[in-house]
Amino acid sequence: MPKMSSVVAVLCLAFTVFIGCSIAGQMADARRIDASPARVKGTVDRIIPGSRGSGSVVRVSYQAAGRRLTTTSLPLGLDGHPWPVVGDRLCLEVAAGHPEAVRLCGDKYPRGADWFATYQLMAVAGTAGTLMALGFVVSALRARSRPSVRRSVDTTAPSRSSPDRAGGGSLES
Repeated sequence: MPKMSSVVAVLCLAFTVFIGCSIAGQMADARRIDASPARVKGTVDRIIPGSRGSGSVVRVSYQAAGRRLTTTSLPLGLDGHPWPVVGDRLCLEVAAGHPEAVRLCGDKYPRGADWFATYQLMAVAGTAGTLMALGFVVSALRARSRPSVRRSVDTTAPSRSSPDRAGGGSLES
């Protein structure tokens, strides 16, 4: 059982690290944009339908710092943003020094405020899962390392509730 708990702990830890890195990336991009914001116009140039009930991916193209860039990470259709159609023009904020850091005008985080809160909750859940699984592993390992305290049953010794085998009498004198 500790082996399975170890696997669960490692998976929860990997999940937590992934989410933590996503949070750090969102915060870093938001800070870059806040430090030197530049407004540009983006155009929805492709909507890729999701498979098996997953959401569609919206690709937005924009020009910043003399480069043509694309992004698929904007929270379009979420956080109160309307669902776009191909050809829609969008207001975007980019970091002047890092034009690949982009968000919709007026948003705090590149993937939207709802996603940021969701990432934080997932990180807390992953951390809790890691700690619970590790606690189970430690408990199981401690229990395994303790010497067994089982009593051996002596079948030759007389029982207190049955008559004495040698004397044939009862325990009462």
